[in-house]
Amino acid sequence: MKDFGALCARLSNLSQNPKPEAPIDEPTPSAEDYTNWGVPEDIRAYGLTGNKNPLLTERAAVTCRDCLLKGHKAGSPDCPQHEWRKELWGEEAGAEATDISNSNRISSTERPIPFNTQRVGYEFSEPIKVILDFDELGLKPTIRQKLRFHPKPMAIQQCIILPILQGRNLLAQAPLNSGKTTALIIAILQLIDAGLPDAQALVFTPTEQATIAFQGIYDKIGSGLGIQPYFCKSSQQLGQTDFFSSDKKTRHLFVGTPDCLLSLIRRNFIKMHKLKAVFLDDMDKLMDSGVEQQIIEVYRFISPLTQVVASFTTPLATANTVTRLIADPLRVTVGLGRGMSFGRHFFVNIPASQKISALKASFSALRTFGIVVLCNDTTEIKKHAWDGEYRIYYLDESMDLNQHLNTVREFTTSIATLRSGGYIYSSGYPTSISKVALIITEEAFLSTTPVNIPVPLVNYNIHNSAENYVKRLGQWCIADPAQNHSVIMFVEAGTDEIKVIRDLEQYYEAQIPELLYEGGSFS
Repeated sequence: MKDFGALCARLSNLSQNPKPEAPIDEPTPSAEDYTNWGVPEDIRAYGLTGNKNPLLTERAAVTCRDCLLKGHKAGSPDCPQHEWRKELWGEEAGAEATDISNSNRISSTERPIPFNTQRVGYEFSEPIKVILDFDELGLKPTIRQKLRFHPKPMAIQQCIILPILQGRNLLAQAPLNSGKTTALIIAILQLIDAGLPDAQALVFTPTEQATIAFQGIYDKIGSGLGIQPYFCKSSQQLGQTDFFSSDKKTRHLFVGTPDCLLSLIRRNFIKMHKLKAVFLDDMDKLMDSGVEQQIIEVYRFISPLTQVVASFTTPLATANTVTRLIADPLRVTVGLGRGMSFGRHFFVNIPASQKISALKASFSALRTFGIVVLCNDTTEIKKHAWDGEYRIYYLDESMDLNQHLNTVREFTTSIATLRSGGYIYSSGYPTSISKVALIITEEAFLSTTPVNIPVPLVNYNIHNSAENYVKRLGQWCIADPAQNHSVIMFVEAGTDEIKVIRDLEQYYEAQIPELLYEGGSFS
């Protein structure tokens, strides 16, 4: 009787407080596991920023347990998880409605990177899915097994492999050594059907050395799939390779420089009618090497419906070429924000008339045989009569690629000679040269950044904003990978250029000491 009374009470309670029934066509949802509320593991592992991707922003906006219990509003600083979520949330909730007058301030989607920190930032031309594990891609088992030593995809791999597998034309920009080429290889191996006896993918590389590097990565991942690649090298004739090997009559993948691939196509060694995709690895370097017309010539043999994917490191200045080669591409940019996280930074407040003399004094202040000088224009520096202890090299936008490479090579050779205690020769005779400088215009520096120049940097002309200055430093990371050399900024006295220094100190939490220039020396 006691049990019957309890049952009646239970039924009465349910009749007064009915719970919604699960739809017939949908499975009953499992009970929520409150112990799993908190920081998602994938977010915790990567520290992702998704300011430009609404899909990630929406994901971060799911309120946490503390918000539900304590009434915190998503995106507000009161949220206990605000610190790890704030980069994904972007602008704080309700900021536009509550403070329109502050609309010109730096938003959190553009918030500068603190001093001595690094983070990954994404930019997309349209929302895409960012994969956080290779298992989300449904890769062939052999590929997935080869990636066992890569437990998680790198940032650029999270963003571009899936769109490639979905057949999208793609432009992907990411820093050096960020996994771009590996991402392309993974996608290529997944796309190629080894059972078809046809060429299915072409890969353009800027140099034979790049082809060899591509082959090295491919060999680590691509073996055991039955896919037959051919790596075209201009230094080898076809007869010197295994191209005609009886067990490799079918070639699914061709990799090489544009001239090599074009030669094979013209001689009908590559059948193009079943080609699925074309990949331009390091497109910025391809354009710099002057092979645009050869690539366009190859395109004449390719169906307009063929998928085209390009990767690059520095921003592409050749917009017209991109339009001609890649129709309606998805654009993905993954940047490793470094802030001002390398070297030591100084500024000197100096009249314009003393800049040249301060430039000379910087050699002693920096204790170096050589410096790189970034400027808006080389005219002023060229007008100065440099005495015999200096050798000055100039790079500007009017120079072609060969002139650029030769100038950088001569500069680095001179640096090495002076460091070893040797003499720089001219017309077969030793000179008294003991200091060398490479003067580069801003435009030339951004279009073809020199690589591996381990010397201090002098900013002869400072940028008009802290943000643009930090972007310039991002380019300098390519020129000086070790990132352990000093940087001096010349601030013109009597102007508002000092505001850039103050903004760097305020927004980037940087401490930039001031050097005093008096009597021809720094103190």
